[in-house]
Amino acid sequence: MKFFARSAATITLAAALCSPGYPQVAAQPALAPPASSAEAAVSVPRGVLERYVGRYELNGGILTVGLTDDGRLTAQLSGQPAGSPLRTVSANEFANDAVGVRLWFEGDGPKATRVRSRYNGSEVVGTRMFDTAAPQPAAASAVGVSVEPALDGLFRAFGNHPVVALGDPHGLAEQMEFYAAVVRDPRFARDVRNVVVEFGASSQQAVIDRYVAGETVPYAELRKVWNDTVGWAPPPALVGFVKFFAAVREVNKALPRDRRIKVWLGEPPLDWSAATPERIQAAMGARDTYPAALIRDRILAKGEKTLVIYGLGHIGGPDMKGLVEAAHPGAMFAVLPYAPPLQYPGCAPLLPQVTAIWPAPALATRGAGAGLGECFTLTLPMGPPPGGPPPGGPPPGGTLPGGTLPGGPAGPPPAGPGPGPLRGPPPPMIGDAILFLAPLEKLAQGPQGPFQQVAQGRFLPDYLFDKDVRAEARRRGAIGAPPLMPTPPGLAIRKADFAFDLDAPGFQELIDSFFAAQDRNRNGVITSDEYHDPLG
Repeated sequence: MKFFARSAATITLAAALCSPGYPQVAAQPALAPPASSAEAAVSVPRGVLERYVGRYELNGGILTVGLTDDGRLTAQLSGQPAGSPLRTVSANEFANDAVGVRLWFEGDGPKATRVRSRYNGSEVVGTRMFDTAAPQPAAASAVGVSVEPALDGLFRAFGNHPVVALGDPHGLAEQMEFYAAVVRDPRFARDVRNVVVEFGASSQQAVIDRYVAGETVPYAELRKVWNDTVGWAPPPALVGFVKFFAAVREVNKALPRDRRIKVWLGEPPLDWSAATPERIQAAMGARDTYPAALIRDRILAKGEKTLVIYGLGHIGGPDMKGLVEAAHPGAMFAVLPYAPPLQYPGCAPLLPQVTAIWPAPALATRGAGAGLGECFTLTLPMGPPPGGPPPGGPPPGGTLPGGTLPGGPAGPPPAGPGPGPLRGPPPPMIGDAILFLAPLEKLAQGPQGPFQQVAQGRFLPDYLFDKDVRAEARRRGAIGAPPLMPTPPGLAIRKADFAFDLDAPGFQELIDSFFAAQDRNRNGVITSDEYHDPLG
């Protein structure tokens, strides 16, 4: 079959959509029957159509979208002749009625960043391909810094480094959404497949394996993945982290078993039922050595690649990165976030290219011998987390974002100098690239300290409302773990923030029970005036 014509001679987009082994999303509700080719097309300004022109990686091939002189889009699969112009259904939807294929273009920047293609109930997503980095002004070009769409930059980095590490500021919603976008990109399952995360307990590896493989895992069992970590206060039950696990599960549903994404939980194992102060301290001391050994022995030793999502203090400094690169020099490509409250005055020359890519995330990568070192070297300030410490003093852990930072894990870093109440200034963090998600002023809601994040409902509500979870946190605190955090003032826990499909039996029922018991005003928001601690 030709691309958009019915012939058995060459491959068609329709056939590509149904080919096994390629990432697909769940089938959508049935569409109306395709309109006849005689149906009038919708008129769309040429400037809008020009945003869609370009090349997209789609289902293992390249889809080239063009624009005719009379203002109609064309679509051509690599290796095939061009088909007839597409019918314009709406400002971003187009159809080839001869074969029943629909295309949707997405992305709010100067150019569309994705194309969705649907045929016969199946759907695949393609991402725009950029042949070269975005144009750069002279100041940045002179120092060898490239700026490009972030997903393209990350996968380009995987071409030279088996480990790409994203420094997490702990609590930045936009960055957690970006993690899900990375694993949804078809290039991830095809070229990488492994991801090591800080926000999961390795003692529950079997549980996350079952969950991301699509098996039924009750929520009461699934939440042990984040609740059984050793270095967080409270446990890393941030909504964005939990949604990331759900995103991997959804992607894996469309993949053959041998091509599914593997999530590795990086927190050191600890049996909390038999925990002692000595065992807790030993686990805390392995928060860099354990994931470094995992990366080295379970992934790199097999010749595989991995994405790493860890706090800034782990991947921007000498600890985990140094441990990995001791055996594999130059293996890790470290990406630092452009996020509040951090400041990056040295990155100003790069902002013209970055803003040309926004609102899609952008990545600035420093080339060999490049300047702008102050942009890629982050010196963290000492001081209290945004919003100040909670009543009664700061929560356990550090006071800076990422690692032992606001919203980050509790307790001292596992080894060496670093931030903390009794230590000197943290060492500089050096990155190979900077991830620009949006202007700093638009990211002003995060990251914040865990006290503020809990109050705003950025964490799952179990820590506040579930009696068993709170009792266990109090028990662990009594034997050397971070203590149960006091209830923060200014609660505004919105039920709508948890209205997502985790696909774990018991999750929504538990949310419903929390709000049935504590939302006395029945307005979908639990405030401090309504809250009562289930422990009494």
